[in-house]
Amino acid sequence: MRSKTNDIGTMLCRYEAGRIYTYIGEVVVSVNPYRPLKIYDDDTIKDYKGREMYERPPHVFALTDSAYKTMKRTGKSTCIVISGSHCPIIAQQFITASVYHADSAL
Repeated sequence: MRSKTNDIGTMLCRYEAGRIYTYIGEVVVSVNPYRPLKIYDDDTIKDYKGREMYERPPHVFALTDSAYKTMKRTGKSTCIVISGSHCPIIAQQFITASVYHADSAL
């Protein structure tokens, strides 16, 4: 059984190290850093393209890439629940993932 204290402690340690994302199972939890971070640039997108979800440190890009690959593999729709201000970021990454996977299939 998971401990809420352990999860919060993990998120605090990651936040203090400048890592705002944490996995809790297949859920990506984010802590608002209240400052701009350079974690949504093209280099970061490239780092997560085509990778398995747990192959890289936790990031919303890993979630979107995984969701896109699952959708393409199963031929079924997928759903991502977003709470907070990540909507434009996830939309950007989902589009990037679709372009990447379309190019790699050629």
